[in-house]
Amino acid sequence: MNLSIQRRAEITLRSLSPSERKRVLHKLHLLPNIKLSHSGEIRKLQSTDLYSYPADHLRIILSKNDAGWVVEDIMDQDKYHRLGLENKYRRLDLEANQVETA
Repeated sequence: MNLSIQRRAEITLRSLSPSERKRVLHKLHLLPNIKLSHSGEIRKLQSTDLYSYPADHLRIILSKNDAGWVVEDIMDQDKYHRLGLENKYRRLDLEANQVETA
């Protein structure tokens, strides 16, 4: 499974402190092995094709395509709340949207 990073997320990643960058990269490293149906962390944002994945006080905004995950954006918790995204998610069903592990 592939993981690609959009330009916006790449810029944000470079601007993070070394410790924050390390935490985000660790979470991204774990991502290909996570099954959506069993993850309590990854949440689908309602009315979108986007997912929210927490990394301490940061949120990784993801989308999914046939090739794998796409990191759309990385934002801090404050921006996430200002955009009203914390109330726009739903837990994934236990049997729906399983991701195959590589």
